[in-house]
Amino acid sequence: MIKLDISKPKIFLLLGLLAANTIIGVIFNNRIEIADLSTLISLLQNTSAMVFAISGIWIAYLYPKAIASLVSDQIDKSLEQRSDEEIGRIKLIVGIVIMSGLVMAGLIIASGIAPFLGSTNFYNDNATIFNSVGIFFIISLSEIQLFCIYGVLASCVSFIINLQNHKQSNKLNKKFGVTHPLHPKQDRKKN
Repeated sequence: MIKLDISKPKIFLLLGLLAANTIIGVIFNNRIEIADLSTLISLLQNTSAMVFAISGIWIAYLYPKAIASLVSDQIDKSLEQRSDEEIGRIKLIVGIVIMSGLVMAGLIIASGIAPFLGSTNFYNDNATIFNSVGIFFIISLSEIQLFCIYGVLASCVSFIINLQNHKQSNKLNKKFGVTHPLHPKQDRKKN
C-alpha cells in the first residue's frame, strides 16, 4: 500500500491552488473559450511527453536493474543498498513519470470526451459550467506539469552537484593517499 507523506503546508498549498483555479475558472468562463487555450493544451501535450520520456530514460539509465525487476517478479536487491538520498531521487523521478502520465491521460480523456459532450443539449444548457470546469482542468494540469518540469530540473542540478562533489572527493582522496574514504584506518594498516 502506498503511503502519502503530505505535510500541512503542502496540503494548504494544494487547497489554495485548487481554490485559485476554481475562482479563475468561474471568473473567466465567459471571457475565455477552451479553444483559446489550444496553445496551452499543445504545450501541455509536448512537455508532458518530453518530461515523461526524459524521466523514463533517467530511470532506465541510472537504475537498469530496477527496470528489469518491473518485467519479472523479482525485486532488485541492490535498491536496498542505496542511500536514502538515492531512494528519494528514485521516488521523485518515478513520481514525475506518474504525474506526467496522468497529465497525458487527462488530456487524452478530455480530448476524447469533449467532441461528444459538446454536441449534446446537456452541454448547451450548461455551457458556462462546462467552460469553468474546462478552464479549471487545464490550469490544474498546467500546474502539475510545471511541478514535473521543476522536479526534472532539480534532479538534474542535484545530480550535477553530487557528481562534482564525488569528483572533488576523489581528487582529495588521491591527493592524501586515502583509498577507503569511509575507512581510513584500513589505509594505515596497509602502510
